[in-house]
Amino acid sequence: MDYITKEDIYRLLSIGELELKSTHKKLCLPIINRIYRKMKIGFKFSGISVCDNIIINGHHRYLASLLSTTSIDRTPTLKPSNIILINWDEIEYIDDDIESEERIIEHNITDAHFNGLSLEKLNELLK
Repeated sequence: MDYITKEDIYRLLSIGELELKSTHKKLCLPIINRIYRKMKIGFKFSGISVCDNIIINGHHRYLASLLSTTSIDRTPTLKPSNIILINWDEIEYIDDDIESEERIIEHNITDAHFNGLSLEKLNELLK
């Protein structure tokens, strides 16, 4: 699997209920794919923020980790009072990228640094 599609996500959801609950109405497939590709080549990411079994921050990383069969740490956090749970199969998985090219580069710089690599090496590995 080189590129995650909505069908891949729905297939994951059909296997059974995910352990963690979602609080997002929309998730971005290009973001999931960027994280997934990095996880598949061994990149580590900071943990997702979780309260009880609810993801507070890290929905894209969580799905990418499940699809790439990569473990990701969970950091306990407090639950904001305005949280609304959304069923994973009710989320809109959008094809349009919600991040600018500048933001993608910022993420790549952060991810390269977190994994002890240069940005150039990260870009080489992603080719």
